[in-house]
Amino acid sequence: MRKIAQHALLVALLGVMAFAQSRATRIDFLNERLTVPESERFSESDYIDSGVGLRFGIDKRLSYIPGQYAEAASAFEVSIDAYSFKADIWLFLARSYFYMRAPQKSKAVLLEAAQVMPDLRERFWDPLLKSMLGEIRKRAMSLQVQVDFYSKSQGDYLALFRLYKFLQDYPACISVIHAAGEKADRMRMLANMASNESQRSYRGEATKWDDLAVSLGGELEGLGVTVPARPKKERETVDRPGDQPDPQLVDDTQVLQMKVDYYQSEPADYRKLYDNYQQLGMSKLAARVVEALDREIQRVRFLADTATDFVQESQYLSEASTLVAIREELKVEIDALGAAP
Repeated sequence: MRKIAQHALLVALLGVMAFAQSRATRIDFLNERLTVPESERFSESDYIDSGVGLRFGIDKRLSYIPGQYAEAASAFEVSIDAYSFKADIWLFLARSYFYMRAPQKSKAVLLEAAQVMPDLRERFWDPLLKSMLGEIRKRAMSLQVQVDFYSKSQGDYLALFRLYKFLQDYPACISVIHAAGEKADRMRMLANMASNESQRSYRGEATKWDDLAVSLGGELEGLGVTVPARPKKERETVDRPGDQPDPQLVDDTQVLQMKVDYYQSEPADYRKLYDNYQQLGMSKLAARVVEALDREIQRVRFLADTATDFVQESQYLSEASTLVAIREELKVEIDALGAAP
């Protein structure tokens, strides 16, 4: 019995040691209070004689801390040329490039630092690089949400593509390219629905999104990554049954469906779209309006979370509540008809 207890105690102690070790290697790249170890190549006397210590402190206060990262990066590069074995300087140089939105340079700095001070590779440089890549991944995920539910900017699509490209996440890069192509299709559909004055504007926007998709695709092809053709979006069309429904009702339903698909709708449009499909005898398509409502509710709630003022947030939350009420109302009707999605 005593042996079993001793064995259990040993296992527990080993577990605690492993946990402590794992925590010790967890390094936060953006933690300004991070304790930076000294390399075995570091010499205090050489560091002082080089004059880098005084200059580094001044550069950090005058450039890095106020957010003048380009100026700070230039100064830190000069310091590293004068004395290469102070890990602190390499870290602040990598952070400067990171804040300048130059992650490739930031990564290169950390990799070079690991070559200059290999004794710190496993316990500092490698975990630091892993943390930096994690921050890039978090930024990509945040920007992905904006692109999915909010952003209309080609700049955001380009920035997202660059982040995924840096992370070598090529499937995600391809998704961005396909999303740009879908944006172009959306602009063309809106052009068909718009007045003559707006058609030219929408078609011009479609051309810009097409050009962006082609440009990004060319970048991946240059890396040897094949960009597959964008899959055709399966779309349920309004077919006219044998009893020949009202042509105007068919056309109105198609327009409503496009508005819902491309986030151009009002809350009342969902109710109207559902009713139109029921009038046309298309209960399955009517049931899918609930799925569209789920997506719109998620999008509007995201807008509320990212609103810049209380009034805007309240408006979005009110719209979300209206959409939820419509969704629940439709669910009750669908259940009563036995056509739940």
